[in-house]
This record gives sequence, structure tokens and C-alpha cells, in this order.
Amino acid sequence: MTTQLYTTSTNWTDNDFTIGNPRFTNDKVEYWITAKLSSTQQSLEGNHVEKYGTSWIQWKISSQEVENELDYNLSQNYPNPFNPSTKISWQSPVGSWQTLKVYDVLGNEVTTLVNEWKEAGSYEVTFESNIGIRRLVNGAYIYRLQAGNFVKTKKMLLLE
Repeated sequence: MTTQLYTTSTNWTDNDFTIGNPRFTNDKVEYWITAKLSSTQQSLEGNHVEKYGTSWIQWKISSQEVENELDYNLSQNYPNPFNPSTKISWQSPVGSWQTLKVYDVLGNEVTTLVNEWKEAGSYEVTFESNIGIRRLVNGAYIYRLQAGNFVKTKKMLLLE
């Protein structure tokens, strides 16, 4: 028997499940729960459940396992130090207006890499030290992600 349930919870109690004839305690059921996270399209499999003579089953996919997939995250650029380009990646658990900007150490905006609505998911952009006709000088730079109310900054180093 297969059932689909759409929920934002990591806990679910199946109150409608009955194992055989409730008068017998030897009846046995086995099943696995697989949850597909819509934000990342990744499937997580819960623990195997085996029950005898009971009319309810509760299962839980580890909330820590799910949180790791659903949290906001701004990763350290790679490579770092870099020359002439580096990759910056991040993830957002919800769709939102997302802005990714690069600043010099004095706080002057160098460039805007992203400034648009993005659905929930993981993203990556390449930052080039050649911006148009100008080339950035060696040194430290800061990149800042704002996605909804989430704001995070990280440092990166340009070396020739």
C-alpha cells in the first residue's frame, strides 16, 4: 500500500493504519517511509518500522538530517585564495529575492553578482577578477548574500 502525504512537518503519526485483525497480537507489519524534499528534490529514507499487534505506527525522519538540507547556507568561495576566478555557492530553503554582492575592504561595492527572485534551492556563480575593462587588485574582498531576512558575509582573497 502506498500513500502520499504533503506536509512541512518532520513528524507523522499514521492513526488510520490497522494491522490485520485487532483481536490477534501476532499480526506483523513492515514498512519504510521515504520523504522527498520539494526544495532540493532529495529523498530521505526513515528507519525501517516493524510492529506486532498494534493499531498505530509513528515514524520520524531525523529533524537534524532534514534541517541540513533546508537551512540557509552561504559557502566559502572556492578556490580561496583565487586568481582570476572563484565560485560562490549558497542555498535557500524558500523562494525569495536574493542579492549577492562583492565589496572591497573599505565597503565599496565592487559588483552585483545576483539580484533577482530565486526559487528554493542551491545555486552557484562564478566571480571573475576582471570586471569589464577593469581588473581588481590583489587583496581581501567580502561577498554578502541577502535572501529574504537571511544575511551572511564571507571573506575571500585575490592573489596573483
